[in-house]
Amino acid sequence: MEKVESGKSTARAGVFPFQHRINDISLADPWAWLAAGWRDFLRTPLLSILFGAIFAGLGLVVTAGLYLIDLTYLIWPMMAGFILVAPIFCTGFYGISRRLSKGERPGWRDLFLTWRRNTRAVLGAGLALVFFMLIWIRTAALIYAINFPHTSLTIRDIAMDTLFTIEGLVFLTVGSTIGAVLAIIAFLVSAVSLQNMVDVTEDFVPAILISIFAVIRNFKAMLL
Repeated sequence: MEKVESGKSTARAGVFPFQHRINDISLADPWAWLAAGWRDFLRTPLLSILFGAIFAGLGLVVTAGLYLIDLTYLIWPMMAGFILVAPIFCTGFYGISRRLSKGERPGWRDLFLTWRRNTRAVLGAGLALVFFMLIWIRTAALIYAINFPHTSLTIRDIAMDTLFTIEGLVFLTVGSTIGAVLAIIAFLVSAVSLQNMVDVTEDFVPAILISIFAVIRNFKAMLL
């Protein structure tokens, strides 16, 4: 079975479970991953751009929809919340890279159906990330209601009150802190778990645990 990460050093025994499945990585490895991703992009620019454009378009539709139904106060939380669920959409790019690494030509099927290689585990991860996003959205709405109980919820008023009042600064501080905690948790559980689910068809719980321990073990490199 393959290792979780692509570090150059070998895995070693440790105090955490699955340590034999985790490599030590250097600060140079994340840059190597970015370079490899860029090479994959140059080999499949049309697939990559169109796949990204789909989600950019969905973001615009959601934003316009919230504005039309007078839920403008949810636009900013939804924009930030997308970061929490974005890893699940990357399975399409994992499918492309997997094909290219085998010397095969990727297609649309790899973008949209890669998750079917391990349906139960990938859907489980997706539900977990959606749960984080829902917690964030409800928390952000609650924090705004507490700080601005009598403020009209137009885009202009939200921007002015958030950026130029004491209550707004409190709102930003508390909201950013809670959002950062949720983002860190989401990163811990998704850093390498989805790749593991797709590539070696790891079960949901082991993949999540491996991801958490991989981040903890290689904390400095993962900060990049």
